Amino acid sequence: MEPKKKDETPKKEPNLLPDMIPGLLEVVKNLDKKLQLTAFERFAEPLLKEVQEGSVEALNILKLRVELVEKEKFDEIVQRTDEIINQINLAELAAHFGLNQPPNPTKEQKNAT
Repeated sequence: MEPKKKDETPKKEPNLLPDMIPGLLEVVKNLDKKLQLTAFERFAEPLLKEVQEGSVEALNILKLRVELVEKEKFDEIVQRTDEIINQINLAELAAHFGLNQPPNPTKEQKNAT
């Protein structure tokens, strides 16, 4: 009788990143104003490469980036806000909240979603 072989496939580790991001962002927010931007660029911004584009985590990171921009820099605020808006998947958003479409939508109405 052959001994049973152990399953050699490595177990997938749970993704803890979504649980860690809110705490990290809160720590960055609570730092001294002079350190916030440096801490964000060093610790939070690199996480954008690790999370799925358009995910809640990515949007929260981008939201904090907007919050850290000085209020007088309107152009940069608009640019950063546009980055957030561009990551929103309108089809998924409509599916989540439901979409009221007329029974026979026109091409323009279909393309709007």
